[in-house]
Amino acid sequence: MAVVGEIDQSLDQCLEDLKRHFLSLRQEMDALKADNDALKQPAKGKAGDLNKIEQLELENEVLTEQVNELKAQLYMTSSAVLDDERIQNSATRLLAGAFGVPSETLKPPDASVVFFLQAYVAEGQAALRRVEARERRASSAQASFRLQAQQTNRSGRGRTEDHILPVSSGAKRSAVKGKGAWKRWTPDAILRGGFSPGSMSSRSAAGQMEGASASGVMSARLFVAECIEQGQKDYASKLQRQLHHDGDGPLDFAVLNMMFDETELELDMGSEGEAAWSVLASHSQITFCSQGQVVDFDAVRAPCVLPTKKAATMWPVLGAGVGGLWPGVTSVDAEMRAVLITCDAGPANIKLLKHLCACLPDSVGLIPTLCAQHRNGNVIERATKLLGILPGCFAVSKTMIQGSWMRTIGKRVQEVLAARLIVMEEDPEGLQEEWARSRVAARALLDLVILNAPQGEDDQPARGFATAVSDFMTFFPGPWKGPPVCSCAGDVLAG
Repeated sequence: MAVVGEIDQSLDQCLEDLKRHFLSLRQEMDALKADNDALKQPAKGKAGDLNKIEQLELENEVLTEQVNELKAQLYMTSSAVLDDERIQNSATRLLAGAFGVPSETLKPPDASVVFFLQAYVAEGQAALRRVEARERRASSAQASFRLQAQQTNRSGRGRTEDHILPVSSGAKRSAVKGKGAWKRWTPDAILRGGFSPGSMSSRSAAGQMEGASASGVMSARLFVAECIEQGQKDYASKLQRQLHHDGDGPLDFAVLNMMFDETELELDMGSEGEAAWSVLASHSQITFCSQGQVVDFDAVRAPCVLPTKKAATMWPVLGAGVGGLWPGVTSVDAEMRAVLITCDAGPANIKLLKHLCACLPDSVGLIPTLCAQHRNGNVIERATKLLGILPGCFAVSKTMIQGSWMRTIGKRVQEVLAARLIVMEEDPEGLQEEWARSRVAARALLDLVILNAPQGEDDQPARGFATAVSDFMTFFPGPWKGPPVCSCAGDVLAG
C-alpha cells in the first residue's frame, strides 16, 4: 500500500510535467505571435510585388489559425488540471515552498498557480469559441451557398454547363468532350423551355434563360412533345404485352373512347400570316381487360391545324398516333373490341364516321354519340339563310377571316382572268362618263381600305400596302361590274 509521502511525490512530479508542458506551449505561442507580428510589417523589396504580399497574407492567416488551435489545446489540457483538487493542493504546497512560507497561509483559490491556470483556461476558452464560431460560419455559409446553387441550377435558367453555378468552392467543372458539346443544353433547361406556358411566346420564354433563343425554345418544346408521344407508345405496347403474358391468351375486351371537336382559332402560321384556322383537338382513352383486371390508359394527343374542315383532312389526323382510330383496337388481340366516339353532327364528321364504319371489321363495334346542340345550330343556320336575314357583310367577313381564303381566292382569280379577261386600248364610246364615275367610287372605297391598313412608323399606311393598292387601281381602274376589263393595254403587255 502506497504511503502518503509517495502519493504527494507523484502528484508533485505530475505537476512539474504539466508546468513544463505549459511552458513549451507558451513558447510556441509566443513564437507564432512573433511571426504573425512580423508578417504584419510592410514587406521589403519592391512595393509592387503583389504576389509576395498575397503569399504573406496567406501565411498570416495560417499562423493565426495555428495560434487559435494551440490555445484551444491548452484549454482542453488545463481545464482538467484546474478541476483536480489534489493538483491544486500540490501546486499550493510547491508555491509555498518557493516563497518560504507555510502552505497553510496560501488558500487554493488564492494561489498564484491557480490564478495562472485560470488565465490560461480563459484564454483557451476564448480561442476555442473563436475557432468554433469560424467553423460554424464557414459551414453555414457553405451550406447556404450550396442550396442556392442547387436551386438555381434546377430552375433551368442556366442553358449550358457554362451557365451552371458550382455547388462549392472546391467543385471542378467536368470536361466537355465532343464537337459542339459546349453548346448542348442541360436537361433542366430543356424541361423549362419545353414546359413553358402555351400562352407565352417562344421569345418571352427564351428571355427567362441565359443565352437562349426563340428557335431553341421551340426546338425544346418539340423535343419534349416527341418524348411524351414516344413514351406513350412504348407504355401502350408494354401494357399490352404484360396483359397478354398475365392472361396467357387474348384479352377479355379492348375499348377505344375518343372525343374530338373542330373549332376556329386565330393563329399565326408564319408565311400564311395571322388568320382564323381550323384546329382539330382530340383525346382518347384506351381500356383493356384481362382476367377481370381493368386498366385505363389516357392518351395525350396534340391539336392539329387543318387547311379546311373536311373528312379527307380530318381522317389522317384522327387515325395517327397512340389512341388513333386506325388501326386502333383492330390490331389488339381481344375477344371483344369496340370504338366509342363523341363529336358534333357536322357534315364532315358524319362523312368521317361513315368511312370509319366501312373500314372496321364486323367483329369491332362502333358506337357514335352526336351532340344535339350542334345539330340545332346547323338548323338555325339553314333557316337564317333561307329567310335572308343574314347580311352580306357577315358572310364576307366570315369568309375573309379564314386562314385558307387567300390561297383559294388567288387560285380562283387566276382561273377567272385566264378565261374572261378583256384587254382594251381605250374606253368604249358612250361609256366614258359612266366608267369615270365608277372609277371615282372605286378609288374612294380603296382609300377607306387604306385608312384601316397596317400603320407604318410615322402613323401612315404601310408603303407596300399603298403601292399594292395603286398598282391594282392602275390595272383594274373600274368599273367593277360585268366582265373584268383592263383598258391599259400598254402596261399589261409590258408586264
